[in-house]
Amino acid sequence: MARRSLVDPNFAETVILLVQHDDEGTAGLIINRQTKIPLSKLSQEMDSAKGRTDRLYSGGPVQPAGIMALLRSRTKPDDAKAVVQDLYVISSKAAL
Repeated sequence: MARRSLVDPNFAETVILLVQHDDEGTAGLIINRQTKIPLSKLSQEMDSAKGRTDRLYSGGPVQPAGIMALLRSRTKPDDAKAVVQDLYVISSKAAL
């Protein structure tokens, strides 16, 4: 959770799941900022998203144009990075 002493308003009242913290850098997802945008609006090209009412989460501000998604799977999906147990993060439109 963001510290109260952090003055950046982008991180106010956020819960961040760190998915990477190593020599290459740190990456995380804000997991408590649900938007009103349904998954079906993410891409017209994604047949699997059509009709989905699951809400997207806003995770910026570091890379607001990028895409990262958490998914639960019994097996590791291609191009996914393990976070914990059966939880993975993907960061490309192709993987999504």
